[in-house]
Order: sequence, then C-alpha cells, then structure tokens
Amino acid sequence: MSLALEKYDCPLCGAKNSLTLNSDSLYVCKACGYVLGPMVVAGFKAVKSAIAAAPLSGSTDFSWRDITGRITPVFKLHQTLNKAGRRLEAEIDKAAALLSLPSVCAATAKALAGRIKRVADMETTVGALLFVACRMESIYNDDLFVKAYDAKRLRRKVVEVQRMTGVAMPPPNAKQVIYRILASVGASDVSIAKDALEVFEVLAPLIGRGKAASTIAAYLALKARGYDVSIGGLASKVWASEAVVESLLKRIKTAARRRSRGFRH
Repeated sequence: MSLALEKYDCPLCGAKNSLTLNSDSLYVCKACGYVLGPMVVAGFKAVKSAIAAAPLSGSTDFSWRDITGRITPVFKLHQTLNKAGRRLEAEIDKAAALLSLPSVCAATAKALAGRIKRVADMETTVGALLFVACRMESIYNDDLFVKAYDAKRLRRKVVEVQRMTGVAMPPPNAKQVIYRILASVGASDVSIAKDALEVFEVLAPLIGRGKAASTIAAYLALKARGYDVSIGGLASKVWASEAVVESLLKRIKTAARRRSRGFRH
C-alpha cells in the first residue's frame, strides 16, 4: 500500500512537520526519534488522532485508511504475516496423521514451529520438527521416519531445527533402542536384554547414554551369546551413525588397555 505523506505532526512530541522516511522505509520523527511504522494514515479522509499514526506493532484497536479511503483491518495484516506459519502447522497435522503419531507430538512440533522464521524445504522441515517432538515426548520411532523421509536430508534438518528452535533433543530411552535391536535380529531371550542393559549402565560414564551407546551395549551382549552380527548392521537398524559407534568402540578398547596395564603394574 503506497501512501502519500502530508503535513502531519508527531503524535508523541507534537513537533510540526517533523516526519521523515528513513532507510528502512519507516516514518520517523526528526525531533524525538519516534517510529510511526511503515504506513502512516494521511489524506483528507484520515482520522486526525494519535492512534491513527500508531506504530506497526503495539496497537490493535485501529485500522489503516489510505488516501483513497480503503481500510485495511489489522487482523488481515496479521494473517498475511502468519501465512507461512499457518501452512507449516497444517503440514505438521497432515504428516502426523499419515505417520499415525500421537497428538502430543503434533502439538509439540507446532510449538517448535513457532520459533522458525523461514522454511526452505517444507517436507523435510516438518519431518524434522515431528522427529524432535517425538524425542522430547519420550516416543521412540526413528525407523518410522527413516522409511518416510530421506535419511541423510532428515538428519541434517534435525540438527538445523534444533539450532533454529534453541532446543536440545534428548537421547532415546536405552531400553527401547536395545529391545528394537534385539527384535530385529530375532533375539527373543529376555536375559540378553538384561545383559545389554547392564553393559549399558557400566559403559554410560565412558561413552554417554545416547543411541550409539545403546547400540554398542546390544552388540556386546549379542556377541557374548554367540550371535554373528556386525556393528554397522546394528547401527543401521536404529538409524545410528556407524562412524560414531566405531569411535566409541575405540574409546572402550583404549580404556580397557589402560586399565589392564594398571593391573599389571
């Protein structure tokens, strides 16, 4: 909307003919520095009152009237500004329904979406928001997202979403990850799961409590029972980074060697 700025007094200090247009296309009073916003009511049909020249934000009880007499309600402008946010929320609801996710995941994803200003890849961003939301609500279903989205793009977008929203995704529950791994290789013996959980608790101070640590615990428990499994194969079943898992295994081996040397001395 293009407006013709006529002679108008500052609504704050009352200075005469003191309004000027700055480099950001905002009308500013040269006397007191008061910012009136990008649009100023002007013309013979304008309401000559202080509220008529209120800033863009901070007031909701007025409408903008240009020199042709057209009125633009405030809520229309809010709809325009929030158009991207509304579309993102609609896509979250659609994806959550397709993935059969609990409503709490969709609600948490919408809350996180309110912190995102720009969306380059709508589909992957929605998937990343739902992925982070599920983790925050202690719901582990990583394999569901891997089947629905491109794994590499989703992993990068999950990291980006955490940075944009300012949240840190908690690690999944170790019991859920271990049981998922054991079920994928057909290890139905409950004692193997108990052994893996005990190994996990022992190694947690050294390698942390993330998904890679749960994968290593399940791998060691399966190897001890004679199962022919590879660390890379187990990592892929729960969408864990094979490089991270191998680096943690090297850390365990280094710590074991140092401990054995200490016993010798």
